[in-house]
Amino acid sequence: MKVLLNLAVSEVEFFDFLLNSVVHDVNEHTNKNINEKDIVRGFHYTKNIKNKVGKEAKVKILIRELEMHKKYLAAFISADGENIIQYNVTNLNDGTIDVEYSEEFITTEKMQRWNFNIVNVFYKKRAHKKAVRLIQNIETYIISNRKGEQID
Repeated sequence: MKVLLNLAVSEVEFFDFLLNSVVHDVNEHTNKNINEKDIVRGFHYTKNIKNKVGKEAKVKILIRELEMHKKYLAAFISADGENIIQYNVTNLNDGTIDVEYSEEFITTEKMQRWNFNIVNVFYKKRAHKKAVRLIQNIETYIISNRKGEQID
C-alpha cells in the first residue's frame, strides 16, 4: 500500500517529528534512555504490541534506512513476518513537502502469506484511510506546535 500527500511543513520538521516519536517509543517501552542522535541506521529495540487481530506479540523494530530529511525505513519483525514501513520525503522548495508512505508485509510462510492476502482484501481500504489520517495528523501536530499550541 502506498499513500502520497503534500504537507505544509518542512522536511526538517517532519523528520524531527519522526525521530522524536521513535525516541518516545523506545523510552516508554524499554529500559533505555536515548535521544535523537542515537537513532541511526541499524538501531533496534524490542517491545510487545498487538497485531491487527488483537493478539499480543514481541516485535523487534529495526531502522533499516535513515537518510535525514529524505528517507526513513523501519521493519517490525515478529514471528509472523516483517511489516515494513517507509517514508520518502521530497522538499518542494515552497515550504511544503511531498510524503510518500508505504507499508508492506513480508513472510516466508505460505500459510501466513495466503492469510495476509485474504485479510488484506478486507482491510486495504481501511488501511489506506488510516495511513492518510496518520500523515495528516502529523502535519496538524507539527503546525500546531510551530505556533506554540498543544494537541491532546
